[in-house]
Formats: sequence, structure tokens, C-alpha cells
Amino acid sequence: MTKDHHRSLSRLWLIIICFLMLLPQFISGGVIIGNDTLFHFNRFYDAAMQLRTGHFNYFQTNYGFQQNGRVINAVYGPAFAMLNGALLALTHNWFGYQLLTTFIINLVAGIGMLNLSRQMGAGPGVSLLLAVTYLNIGWLPNWEMAQNMSAWGAALAPYLCMVEIQMITDHQKPVSWLKLTLIISITAQIHLLSTAIFVVTLVPFFIAGMVIVDHRWKMFKETLKAVGLTILLSANIWGALLELTTHNRLAKTNPFNLYHNALMISQTSGVRESILLIMVILFGLATLFTLKSPQNGTWLIMLVGLGILLVASTLFPWQSLQSIMPALKRDFQFPARLTTVAYPLLFAGIARLSTQGKWQRWLLIICLLGTLIQASIFNSQTVYQAGRKHVNTTFLVKLKKTASRQDIVTASNSRHFGKLIDEVGKRSPDYLPLLSKSQHNLPLTYQYEILWQAPKFHHQIRSDGALILTWHAKRANKRLVPVIVYQESKVVLNGKVQTHLHRSRLGAPYVTQRTGKNILVLTFHPTMMTHFLLLIAGLSWLCFGLILLLHVFQRFRPKNSLVPYFGIG
Repeated sequence: MTKDHHRSLSRLWLIIICFLMLLPQFISGGVIIGNDTLFHFNRFYDAAMQLRTGHFNYFQTNYGFQQNGRVINAVYGPAFAMLNGALLALTHNWFGYQLLTTFIINLVAGIGMLNLSRQMGAGPGVSLLLAVTYLNIGWLPNWEMAQNMSAWGAALAPYLCMVEIQMITDHQKPVSWLKLTLIISITAQIHLLSTAIFVVTLVPFFIAGMVIVDHRWKMFKETLKAVGLTILLSANIWGALLELTTHNRLAKTNPFNLYHNALMISQTSGVRESILLIMVILFGLATLFTLKSPQNGTWLIMLVGLGILLVASTLFPWQSLQSIMPALKRDFQFPARLTTVAYPLLFAGIARLSTQGKWQRWLLIICLLGTLIQASIFNSQTVYQAGRKHVNTTFLVKLKKTASRQDIVTASNSRHFGKLIDEVGKRSPDYLPLLSKSQHNLPLTYQYEILWQAPKFHHQIRSDGALILTWHAKRANKRLVPVIVYQESKVVLNGKVQTHLHRSRLGAPYVTQRTGKNILVLTFHPTMMTHFLLLIAGLSWLCFGLILLLHVFQRFRPKNSLVPYFGIG
């Protein structure tokens, strides 16, 4: 059987396994609501409704988050939100959406690990075993269980590792600016923190490559080209962030104890901040084998992987560090996130080691099989139980006091996916424009001022993306309106532009209502520079897309073709 046949067979088996991994949730018949689920459901619902209605607003959230006009998608993966919105519109309900996106993320991660393992010389059987094991550990299972965005960092990390390994093994062409640009730019459009972790992980390989390779100047130029193009492709993200942070004091994410969210050994789970004991044994054996016979970059791959794993764990002095730098508790939150890059690197090292000696290979395979069996059993049980439970009330706020658990279950499986958004919300103060430095009890304030007040108003979206709130008042007096007003926002009440608005500490305006019908119109007006950066990002992706098409065309170009070779990538 040829290499191409082996590759096709491995991918076919991977597809089948990805389908089988959906069975626990499919059999349970329920939508899983975890710690981040409602936050991202609201983001994707907003994108889906924009696509469905054609009433677009790049900045304001007019459909999700109780239609309060806050800015989220513009600074948190706008393209990815639109993609998920399209998938939601395609599947019609949250249950189908969760199954489809779980399949997609597992397939993306699995193919990445298959390719990475083959790059390291592993056979098709070991490559498939590494890929399937990878799908069951770290942050990847947490997309299905809780919609944690670090799962997408974990899915894309194997592709990053291929670029890193090329830096230290390919002396003629250590950097493919096309691949490097693509992986970092796509990650930036999904999750900024994963992007930062990726960039930091690249540094030791770049430094080692500059020492090892023959064409250092060429490597430097190709890397610089990738950096410049990535900046252009991500201009919509950092441009929107600059817009908001320059004119507003934004709320930070919730603080977490870094030590308690660092990696620690577990007897049952290999997900998130837990690492199975058998995985520790696996990585320990791989380290011993590497020390015994270091080969062509394997030692550096294992060294960087182990170093990152150490920093991600409770062995690192996170307790002391968070005392010195308390901002890390909000900005970084979970040191275990670092396993998104540590695990692929270590698996790459294991893939190379599996080619050296029969007994060594079988020891590694036995440990991998043990990891896969233990991790997959735990994950399957957890997913099935979460699906059967349907609703974890820890992570939501009921918007209708009469809503029962069954009402929420029915809404989560309804073909009208807006029903769930109407029934429950989440106290998420992220990116709100604070009027005070203190964030004490901010989630509770958000619940009282926004979540519980929104149902008292009628919401409409104008074709130009303006948000319109209508209500009737029995008397003329001051009233809090559950929308979020930034410095860039324009508020029109009953036909009059409101200036010098008094706002609550999270940005909700107090307006003077009149007796009878009241109409408030909210719009967002970024600076011309921000408009320019959004245009630059769009044009850059258009040009980059054409370059990618030319590159693909070149790969499949017949040898005797008269069409010129462009030398791209």
C-alpha cells in the first residue's frame, strides 16, 4: 500500500472516530451548558441574526446579550463569530450546532496531529493513535463541555508546531512565510490569548533556527514578511481594541487564582488543568529516551514542550507570582492554558521516538493506549451526564422568574434558537465601559441593570444597524435604560440627541422619560482611523486569499504546464 493510501485510510478512520465521539451527547439528547457556553452562544446568535436579517452592525451587539448594544464580537474573533453564526443558522438549533462544531474542531485538531506525527516520521498507526489521544486530553474536550475558546488554540497548535519544527530541521527553507502568516492570523481572528501563547512559543525555535540553519538572513526576512502581513490581516482586531481602550475604561475579565488553575496530576481526568498519571509516565519515558539518543531537533522539541508543561503546572511558583503581578489573575487566569502548545510539542517528540527501537516504540504505544482509554471513558461519561442534566444553573441567570428547568431545556432544543437567549443570560461584564475603577460586584450590577431590565422594553433593529428601544411610561421621570453607552455611542431619545448623559458605573444611561411612548435609538460611531484599519484588514485578506489560491494552483500544476511558476510560499 502506498503512502497516499495510508494517508487516506488514516484520515478515513479519523473521520469515523470523530463521528463516534459525538455519540455520548447525541444519545443524551441535550445541549450542554458549561461555564463559557452562554457567553459564546450570545455572540454567535448575534452573528446568526445579522446574517439572517441583513441588518449588520460591526460593533454593537444588537441581538445577543439581551440586545444591549455592548461591543464584544468586534474585539473577540469577529470573523469566527460570523462563521459560527452561519453554522448556527445552518443547523437551526443549539443541539445540532454543538454536534457539528464538536465534529469540526476534532477533525481540524486530528488532521493537524496526523500531519505533525507524519512530519516527525511516525507510521500511520502511531500517527492515528497520537491524533485520537490528543482529541481526548487538555483543552480540546472543553469545546464540547463548555465552549472554552482555548480549545480552538489547542486545535490549531499542531499546525503551529509543524512551522516551529521546520525552523530547526529545514536548513534550506526554515520558514514558510505563507504557513506562518496563515496560522497566526487565523488564530488572531479566533482567540487573542491563544495568539499570544503561539507567538511566545515561536521564540525559542526562531532563536535556535537562526543558530542552526544555513540561510539566516533568508529566515529573518521570511519571518519579518510573515510578521508584517499578520499585522495587516489582524488590523480589524487591534484596531477595534485601540478604538475602545483609547476612549473608554473597559471592564476586565474575572480574576482567578493562578495556582488553583495550574496543571496538576489527576487519577481520573486529563482535561483542562488535570493531567493523568499515565501521561506523566508517558512524558517521563519520552524524556529518558530523548536523553539516551538525542536526534535532529528532537531534544529541543522535548525541552521546549517540557519547559512549557512545567510552567503550566503547580510546580511553577504561581502563588508568589500572582502576589507580585496581581493583574495576571485577570489577564491570564489559567496557567493550564499553556498545555495547548505543550502537548502537541511533546506528542511530536513521541512521534519521532516511536521510530527508534521496537521495545521503545511499544512502551510508548502502551502508555498512549492507556491514556486514550482512561481519558475517553471519563470524557464520554462526563458529556453524557452533562447532556442528560441539560442545564447547569451555576452558569446562567433566569430572565423569566417563572421559567422552569424544563422550559430552559425545551428552549435549548428549539428550532427557534433565540428562545434560549430569551430564557437565560450570563453575568459577563467583559468589555463594558466602566465609569469607576472598582469592579466590585460588577456581575451582580449587570444582572440587575441589564439582564432583569431588558424584558421590560421592546427592541427593534433598523436596517442601518441602529438599536431602537421602545417603552411606555406612566409618568415623566428619570429611568435607567438597559443599553451600554460608550464614548463613541450616540443616543437619541424621542428625536433629541442626548449629550452629557448620566450613566451607571457599567455604562447604562439614565434618561428623562416622558409620559406615554418613549423611543431611544442607539448607534456606535468609531473614528475614521478605525474605519481605515477595518478596510485595510479586509483588503489584506482579499489579497492573501488570492496568494493562497495561487499557491494551491502551483502545487497541482502539471510539470509540463506552460503556466508560469510564481515561487510563492
